[in-house]
Amino acid sequence: MTVPITGSVKDVTGVEDNDTPWLFASVIRFADDGSVITEKPREVRAVSGNLKVNLVPGYAIVTYGKQVWQVTVPETATTLKALIEAGVAFPPDTAQALLDAAVGQYVETHREQFRTRAVPVEGDPTMVQWFDEAGNPVGDPVPQGTVISEEVAQAAAEAAAPAAVTADVESRAPQVIADPDNPSTHIRIKLGDATGPPSPASATWLSVDGEQVAAFDLDTTPPTPSDLGAYSSAEVDTLIAAAVASLVTNGVFTNPRIEYIYGANTHTVVRFTDMSDGVNYLRIYNTAAGANLLYQAVGSGNTGHEFLTLGTGQIVIRVPAGQTPTIVGTGADTNHNTNITSKGTGVVQANGVKVAQILSGTAALDFGSVSAQSFADLTVTVTGAAAGDCVSLGVPTASVTAGIAYTAWVSATNTVTVRAHNYTGGALDPASGTFKASILK
Repeated sequence: MTVPITGSVKDVTGVEDNDTPWLFASVIRFADDGSVITEKPREVRAVSGNLKVNLVPGYAIVTYGKQVWQVTVPETATTLKALIEAGVAFPPDTAQALLDAAVGQYVETHREQFRTRAVPVEGDPTMVQWFDEAGNPVGDPVPQGTVISEEVAQAAAEAAAPAAVTADVESRAPQVIADPDNPSTHIRIKLGDATGPPSPASATWLSVDGEQVAAFDLDTTPPTPSDLGAYSSAEVDTLIAAAVASLVTNGVFTNPRIEYIYGANTHTVVRFTDMSDGVNYLRIYNTAAGANLLYQAVGSGNTGHEFLTLGTGQIVIRVPAGQTPTIVGTGADTNHNTNITSKGTGVVQANGVKVAQILSGTAALDFGSVSAQSFADLTVTVTGAAAGDCVSLGVPTASVTAGIAYTAWVSATNTVTVRAHNYTGGALDPASGTFKASILK
């Protein structure tokens, strides 16, 4: 079961926005009929300013540019506006004055959270009254013994800081512990909460670059952190995984920023360049078996993809044996044009040969009465036509007249002349009609 979601889509100038795609997706879940709803995003564009999509009721994710809304699709038809408004804390077009009033009401209702200073109560030195920054009382008076002055709190924090830092550092120091499964023959390296894999008690420890740094035997000389000096590659992997986990928030690297990614042979595989004014970015979707991977330009405005080659390098489409590389135009509409455009006066080529370009123009021509053994000329505008171009002429059926022959040529830039020849002994008046002149360049 699906329900229709409809809405009018316009930009800020009131012009229909049929260019920017809307993405509708979900998490893996089950529909009422027991079918599985997949995570595959569906791209939809407005047609003539009207967007319509059918969605399965339940949880869904709506994406437009950089905006993402988590919504619940109702079981009855609704509008796009209502669907989005239900998924946000307040409508996107809420006036600032209303937001200010809401914040003010919250502060007024939760004054206890905004108290800033305590003043002794006149006539009762055992009680103090809290006041906010505006000088308004907050709550009821409280016993003086429950209030700690700022100076005392600062002094306590400074006194506790060294011990806290020492405890934190010691908790992170590497430790050598016996392997719980094989305590007499194997050991593990522990750093904070991260524990490495088991290693033989008698082992050679290597630094990251592979140089031998120390050897020990647990039976004769129990190792300490200072004995180790470095970790094996397995322990290094474990410690790096723990460190990376602390740097990632919801799948996003927050610190450090990434510029290079290196491969197994320590060569640069990918480099990221963050422009100072960059707002557009590439989003990559994984897809189900048999489906194409999706590379989406996300950001602001009309954004495409540009591939910059090195030197005389080429953009290559490689396919398995027996297959033909194919470029397909696709999108939300039923029919799409596929356009390849050259730069300046350059031309589009195939196998090094210019791809033929067809120029055409039409005009309603009425030659009137053409005298015997004479001719009459009229013109058709064909933009791009040049003297010497080959001209193909389409003659309307109504204008085909016995004794009249039509010829055409480029008589001037952008102009094709059509000549009606009368080869008979009397005047002829061919019927008017729409002639089409085509040029193959």
